[in-house]
Amino acid sequence: MPVNLIDLAETIEKLTEEERVALNVLIGSKSANGSSVDTLLAGMRFSEKRVCPFCGGTHVIKNGKRADGTQKYICRECGRNPLATSNSLLCGTHKDLATWLKFIECEFNDESLKQTAEKCGIHINTALDWRHKLHEAVSNSKKEVQLSGNIEMDETYPAVSYKGNHSRNKEFTMPREPHKRGSQVSKRGLSDELLCIPCAIDDAGNVIGRSVKCGAVSYAGLNALYSKDRIADHSTIITDSCKAYILLASDRNSELVQIPAGEHTIGEYNIQRVNSFHTSFIALINCKHRGVSSKHINGYLAWCAFKFKAAFAALKNRLIRSFGDCLSITSKVISALAIVPVMV
Repeated sequence: MPVNLIDLAETIEKLTEEERVALNVLIGSKSANGSSVDTLLAGMRFSEKRVCPFCGGTHVIKNGKRADGTQKYICRECGRNPLATSNSLLCGTHKDLATWLKFIECEFNDESLKQTAEKCGIHINTALDWRHKLHEAVSNSKKEVQLSGNIEMDETYPAVSYKGNHSRNKEFTMPREPHKRGSQVSKRGLSDELLCIPCAIDDAGNVIGRSVKCGAVSYAGLNALYSKDRIADHSTIITDSCKAYILLASDRNSELVQIPAGEHTIGEYNIQRVNSFHTSFIALINCKHRGVSSKHINGYLAWCAFKFKAAFAALKNRLIRSFGDCLSITSKVISALAIVPVMV
């Protein structure tokens, strides 16, 4: 179908500066070589002033180029030689921007590692590594989220999973015999074999969620997750009849609406939105990905919350922007994650 150039020009005029940089990168390199990633991040990170990604200093100057054309810099304050990709999600990557965007699209569509690897032309181990790096980057970017207005809160309890190869981890000892695929927990009720993950969603679709402890929810876990700077004053907290939320609402200077056991609503209030999010999250880790290690469950939770809020077009633009904003997420960082991540 022929493109109307007038409409195309009007669309380009509406793009943000970051989106124009990304468009210039994609158009400027037919082969989409590795320098496109460097060009994109240089335009995003150094458009106003150059800031060293290692020490935060502003006395950063150009320092020649690599053989492949990648621009080098030197920080006069710490003496290190950062690149545009240093301490970013794309640090150390050997693939071009087009491959990363295709990978993000595969992740948004919840495709398997095998399907993602085939479509992106990467090894299946690389696809898994990229998935964990992406999820951790999104998780880091959501640490400043604050909820306000009507806030629905509830918990979900997936089983603790030690999935993965722990043969090289000398500090970890399996606390139980390995479960066969599909087996259930052996203890009844909310035991320490279940991971407590409280989640909260406000009217704007902002989500806060994280694994806090093993077993039943407690005020200590809720207080650690929903710190005072994450719940706006004079909000309305809507929960079930769990008593742990009574003290939380009082400490956060918020109104508490609790739905009695056996009821689904109380007046105009319900917790259907947060329950819907839980359903999507459990389906993601148990059905679409066939089980997820507890070590990485917070990354999957953050990714599910990220998708829950916005459409893919907006997500992709936000992810492109996050390439240069997130902390360094390397394989060593992923390996150092706690086997069972808890807060209390």
